[in-house]
Amino acid sequence: MNREAAPRQPASEAPETHQPKGTNAMNNSNTTLAAFVIGAVAGGATALLFAPMSGERLRERIAERGGELKENTSKTARAAAELARETVDGARSAAKQKAAAVSGAVEVGRAAYREELEKAKSA
Repeated sequence: MNREAAPRQPASEAPETHQPKGTNAMNNSNTTLAAFVIGAVAGGATALLFAPMSGERLRERIAERGGELKENTSKTARAAAELARETVDGARSAAKQKAAAVSGAVEVGRAAYREELEKAKSA
């Protein structure tokens, strides 16, 4: 019962996983968006905490900055949604083109098969 373990592949020889085109770009966009939002919140909070002002003025400023942050976040979310739509539309268009090319190739193959079949019957 001496079983040898299968040899391990070094990381450089590991099989690659296939990701659809644009997936990496989407991941980068999502990461960038998250980093932007976190940075905006952290920067705003730090500025408010270290700014010397009265309580009432501080509350006003928090409300102002909160509104600005909400607006900026909404704009960024809309831009990210538009980017996602464009990416999906591009992928859909490319898939349709590939499907049409494959369909055409299949039809050419069928025609060639029928032609060869007719030649064989008549011979």
